[in-house]
Amino acid sequence: MNLLSALLHSTTWQAHWRRLLWALLLVTCGFAFAPSAPTLNIDNGDKVQHIMAFLCLSGCTALSARAGWRQALRATVFMLLFGVFIELVQSFLPTRSADWRDVVADSLGVAVGLALVAVARRVLPLRPVGKK
Repeated sequence: MNLLSALLHSTTWQAHWRRLLWALLLVTCGFAFAPSAPTLNIDNGDKVQHIMAFLCLSGCTALSARAGWRQALRATVFMLLFGVFIELVQSFLPTRSADWRDVVADSLGVAVGLALVAVARRVLPLRPVGKK
């Protein structure tokens, strides 16, 4: 099994993906709950940041589990609930505000992240060592 295939399929790597996921969740909360967040100097930079963050988070979520539609459904629900959680918390912070468009951007990031992992797993299937 080559390294890329192992990263996508191996149960050994799932634990590493899970640890990375927890680290990314903590970093995301740090940015989301800070008094002010850095934004990209482009139109809708905030939405681009939401898409990219949730693309990475959902990719890690998918890679930390076995392939399959049930795991993808769980990853989707978990990530969407996390996005809603962030907006709910921000609605109580004096320097932040909740925005339903952020949840839409999060959803787009989740869809793209899960799709990328699904395609990568299909293109690079699990193969035993020495087989082509």
